[in-house]
Amino acid sequence: MATKEQEAKIVPGSNGVFRPTALSAGRAVGTWKRPTRKNAAVVVDPLQKHSHWPS
Repeated sequence: MATKEQEAKIVPGSNGVFRPTALSAGRAVGTWKRPTRKNAAVVVDPLQKHSHWPS
């Protein structure tokens, strides 16, 4: 489940093409990008800022 604002980040342009989405307990919590370099970490962009997440 996602809010309308979050949906806009998950499906930019409302064209039906979804960005890879991170889920927690069935809720969308962020989008992610595959690393471009070998052995690099996945980059996660949270949909909403939480106090326990690093800035």
